[in-house]
Amino acid sequence: MATELTTIFGNEIRVGNDFRIIQRQYNGFAGAHGLTTKHMGSRGSVIVVSGILRGTAESSYDTARNKCLEIITATEQYLAAGDTDYTFKGTTYEKVVWDKMNIIPDSKNTYFQWNSKGECFVNFIATGRCLV
Repeated sequence: MATELTTIFGNEIRVGNDFRIIQRQYNGFAGAHGLTTKHMGSRGSVIVVSGILRGTAESSYDTARNKCLEIITATEQYLAAGDTDYTFKGTTYEKVVWDKMNIIPDSKNTYFQWNSKGECFVNFIATGRCLV
C-alpha cells in the first residue's frame, strides 16, 4: 500500500519528477577513432517534493518553533527508510528512497519564519529517487 506524500510533508507541497537516468559505459580503443557504448540500463528517476512545513502555536514564537522542529524531526526519519511507494494527486511513485532534505532560507537568509497567525514555518526541498 502506498503512502500519501501529504501524510509526511503536509498539504502545502509541490511534487515533480524528472526523466529516467540512463547509465552508459563509453570505451575507446587505441588506434581507432570514435567510441563504443554499452547501455547499462535505467538507474531510476528523481522525485522532488518542495513546500512548507508549519508549526502552529498562538501562545509564543518559541512554542511554534519547537512544534516546527518536531515536524522536521518526524519528516527526516524517512531519510533512513527503505524503498516505499508514495502517491500524490493520483500519481504513484514506486520504490522511492529519499536522498536528502534541505531547509531553504528566505531572501533575508532566515530559515524559520513567523506570521501573525502564530505560525512558525520553513521552506524545504526533499529529493528522492524512484528505483524502478
